[in-house]
Amino acid sequence: MQEFIIIVLVASFLYPMKNLIGLLTRLALFGMMAYTLFSGSIPNWGDKFFALIILSLPIFLNMLVKFLKLKIIKA
Repeated sequence: MQEFIIIVLVASFLYPMKNLIGLLTRLALFGMMAYTLFSGSIPNWGDKFFALIILSLPIFLNMLVKFLKLKIIKA
């Protein structure tokens, strides 16, 4: 579980970058999501969905920040 937290924290910081590091982070996140779904490393579907939710947190956090910035700029 600690590995997931470290991955999510690092990915949340690197995901919004508009350079090669951000692109590699996005590809790594989507690769880990695909690996979680299609490999047999996590046998239970409930655990797979939990892992997907944890791995998708940086994407949702980035979308939330962009949405809040747009709301602040328009207000």
